Amino acid sequence: MTRANLKSNQILATCAACGLLCDDLQLRNNTVANTSCTKGVAFFTQTLTNKTPQINGKPVTLQVAISKATQLLKKSKKPTFTGLSTDVAGFRSLFNLAQKTNASLQHMNAQSMARNMKVLQNTGWQTTTLTEVKNRSDVLVCIGGDLLSHNPRFFERFIAQDGMFIRAKQREVIFIGENISLK
Repeated sequence: MTRANLKSNQILATCAACGLLCDDLQLRNNTVANTSCTKGVAFFTQTLTNKTPQINGKPVTLQVAISKATQLLKKSKKPTFTGLSTDVAGFRSLFNLAQKTNASLQHMNAQSMARNMKVLQNTGWQTTTLTEVKNRSDVLVCIGGDLLSHNPRFFERFIAQDGMFIRAKQREVIFIGENISLK
């Protein structure tokens, strides 16, 4: 599906609900029109709470909140921005603000990233891209855990699709540990 094929009340979106970043989702009237991915549907249809800015737990206008944040940042010597669950444009804005305010950035998954960095430092690390998995893998070994609960469309998008150098039906998938269904 391309943007040209979309109806006027639809938009094509990239889903950030898991690490697959599926870029084929059609959004229409606050619903996902073309996927059965429960994680993606939940992501795009979630109700946002606490939309009103607050200072010390009390609701304020957006202008008052921005003014207070500006005052605090001007007085601070080394602020920290944390959470950072945003898209690239949001992160770029935060990064620019951090540069201007001498702030540090800490992602919400910083502990996991630090743990992974320790593994890299101690034993090395080898990775591949999902595109390489799709284009080249003839055998996929899944070790432990339920891959589908974390990445619901993994098999649909990368294993059940033909790659550049291999056909999907030529692949063999081996599960070691918890046996998960491909359905």
